[in-house]
Amino acid sequence: MGTSRFWVQHWRENKAFWVEVFQDLVNRGVHIVLLFVTDNFSGLDEVIRKLFLYSEHQLCILHLERNLCCGLSKDRYKRVRELLGRIRNAQNKDEGQKEFESICEIIRKEKTN
Repeated sequence: MGTSRFWVQHWRENKAFWVEVFQDLVNRGVHIVLLFVTDNFSGLDEVIRKLFLYSEHQLCILHLERNLCCGLSKDRYKRVRELLGRIRNAQNKDEGQKEFESICEIIRKEKTN
Protein backbone atom coordinates (compact mmCIF):
# COMPACT_ATOMS: atom_id res chain seq x y z
CA MET A 1 0.00 0.00 0.00
CA GLY A 2 1.27 3.44 -0.90
CA THR A 3 1.35 6.40 1.38
CA SER A 4 -1.45 8.91 0.99
CA ARG A 5 -0.50 12.52 0.59
CA PHE A 6 -2.63 15.61 0.50
CA TRP A 7 -1.56 18.98 -0.82
CA VAL A 8 -3.11 21.85 1.05
CA GLN A 9 -3.27 24.99 -0.97
CA HIS A 10 -3.66 28.10 1.14
CA TRP A 11 -3.31 30.63 -1.63
CA ARG A 12 -4.12 30.81 -5.27
CA GLU A 13 -3.41 28.00 -7.66
CA ASN A 14 -0.20 28.59 -9.60
CA LYS A 15 2.18 26.75 -11.87
CA ALA A 16 4.78 26.24 -9.11
CA PHE A 17 2.17 24.45 -6.99
CA TRP A 18 1.38 22.00 -9.79
CA VAL A 19 5.08 21.42 -10.52
CA GLU A 20 5.48 20.46 -6.85
CA VAL A 21 2.48 18.12 -6.93
CA PHE A 22 3.53 16.37 -10.13
CA GLN A 23 7.21 16.21 -9.16
CA ASP A 24 6.17 14.55 -5.90
CA LEU A 25 4.29 11.93 -7.89
CA VAL A 26 7.41 11.27 -9.99
CA ASN A 27 9.55 11.06 -6.84
CA ARG A 28 7.17 8.44 -5.44
CA GLY A 29 7.50 6.28 -8.56
CA VAL A 30 4.77 7.46 -10.91
CA HIS A 31 6.44 7.74 -14.30
CA ILE A 32 3.67 7.00 -16.78
CA VAL A 33 0.23 8.55 -16.69
CA LEU A 34 -1.96 7.90 -19.68
CA LEU A 35 -4.47 10.71 -19.24
CA PHE A 36 -4.81 13.92 -17.25
CA VAL A 37 -8.26 15.48 -17.10
CA THR A 38 -8.02 19.01 -15.71
CA ASP A 39 -9.40 22.49 -15.74
CA ASN A 40 -7.91 24.93 -18.20
CA PHE A 41 -5.25 26.25 -15.82
CA SER A 42 -2.61 28.24 -17.68
CA GLY A 43 0.72 26.43 -17.88
CA LEU A 44 -0.58 23.06 -16.74
CA ASP A 45 -0.26 21.52 -20.19
CA GLU A 46 3.42 22.54 -20.30
CA VAL A 47 4.10 20.97 -16.88
CA ILE A 48 2.38 17.73 -17.85
CA ARG A 49 4.29 17.49 -21.15
CA LYS A 50 7.58 18.06 -19.35
CA LEU A 51 7.12 15.49 -16.57
CA PHE A 52 4.89 12.90 -18.25
CA LEU A 53 6.01 12.64 -21.87
CA TYR A 54 3.48 10.06 -23.01
CA SER A 55 0.39 11.52 -21.37
CA GLU A 56 -2.70 12.86 -23.04
CA HIS A 57 -4.26 15.97 -21.53
CA GLN A 58 -7.87 16.96 -21.96
CA LEU A 59 -10.20 19.52 -20.50
CA CYS A 60 -12.71 18.30 -17.94
CA ILE A 61 -16.21 18.22 -19.45
CA LEU A 62 -17.61 20.25 -16.55
CA HIS A 63 -15.00 22.97 -17.06
CA LEU A 64 -15.65 22.88 -20.79
CA GLU A 65 -19.36 23.43 -20.19
CA ARG A 66 -18.66 26.31 -17.79
CA ASN A 67 -16.32 27.95 -20.28
CA LEU A 68 -18.90 27.60 -23.04
CA CYS A 69 -21.60 29.08 -20.81
CA CYS A 70 -19.54 32.24 -20.42
CA GLY A 71 -18.72 32.49 -24.12
CA LEU A 72 -21.95 31.59 -25.88
CA SER A 73 -25.37 33.17 -26.15
CA LYS A 74 -28.07 31.51 -24.07
CA ASP A 75 -29.69 29.77 -27.05
CA ARG A 76 -26.41 28.46 -28.46
CA TYR A 77 -25.25 27.30 -25.04
CA LYS A 78 -28.50 25.36 -24.60
CA ARG A 79 -27.94 23.65 -27.96
CA VAL A 80 -24.30 22.86 -27.12
CA ARG A 81 -25.32 21.27 -23.81
CA GLU A 82 -27.79 19.09 -25.69
CA LEU A 83 -25.04 18.01 -28.10
CA LEU A 84 -22.64 17.30 -25.23
CA GLY A 85 -25.28 14.98 -23.80
CA ARG A 86 -25.45 13.19 -27.14
CA ILE A 87 -21.66 12.82 -27.12
CA ARG A 88 -21.79 11.25 -23.65
CA ASN A 89 -24.37 8.76 -24.92
CA ALA A 90 -22.81 8.12 -28.33
CA GLN A 91 -22.63 4.49 -29.35
CA ASN A 92 -19.29 4.90 -31.09
CA LYS A 93 -16.55 7.37 -31.95
CA ASP A 94 -18.06 8.36 -35.30
CA GLU A 95 -21.38 9.27 -33.71
CA GLY A 96 -19.63 11.34 -31.03
CA GLN A 97 -17.39 13.00 -33.61
CA LYS A 98 -20.42 14.12 -35.62
CA GLU A 99 -21.91 15.84 -32.55
CA PHE A 100 -18.53 17.36 -31.67
CA GLU A 101 -18.27 18.87 -35.15
CA SER A 102 -21.73 20.37 -34.67
CA ILE A 103 -20.53 21.98 -31.43
CA CYS A 104 -17.49 23.40 -33.21
CA GLU A 105 -19.72 24.89 -35.89
CA ILE A 106 -21.93 26.56 -33.26
CA ILE A 107 -18.84 28.07 -31.62
CA ARG A 108 -17.54 29.31 -34.98
CA LYS A 109 -20.88 31.00 -35.66
CA GLU A 110 -20.82 32.68 -32.25
CA LYS A 111 -17.34 34.06 -32.91
CA THR A 112 -18.31 35.50 -36.30
CA ASN A 113 -21.38 37.32 -34.94
